[in-house]
Amino acid sequence: MKLSESPMISLISFHNTRLRGHPSGYVDMTTNNENWEKWQMEYLDANRFYLKSSHGTYLRGFPDGRVDLSPNRMDWEIWTKVDNGGRRFWRSFHGTYLRAHPDGRVDLAP
Repeated sequence: MKLSESPMISLISFHNTRLRGHPSGYVDMTTNNENWEKWQMEYLDANRFYLKSSHGTYLRGFPDGRVDLSPNRMDWEIWTKVDNGGRRFWRSFHGTYLRAHPDGRVDLAP
C-alpha cells in the first residue's frame, strides 16, 4: 500500500532533545541534529502513521513500555497524533504515550 509521506523531520522533546534511531534498533534522545535524528511520517490517515527512521526501520512500541526500531510496518509500529492544549503527543498502538527522559532514555507511559 502506498502511504502519504512527510518530509524528513526531527521530533523534539520538552527537554529540547531529539529522538534518535540507531542502526542496531536502539532508540534514545540526543542534542544532535544529524541524519540519525531524522524521521519520516508515513500516514495511514489524518492522525495515524508509521515513524520511519533514516535507516529505513520503524519506531515500535511494546505493551511493557519499551521502544525500539523494527523492519516491520504492522500494528505495533502504528502511532497516533494527539493534540492537547497546544502540545502534541504520540500515542502507541497500545494506548501508551512516547516519553523522553532528561537522561536520554525513551519509553512509553500511560
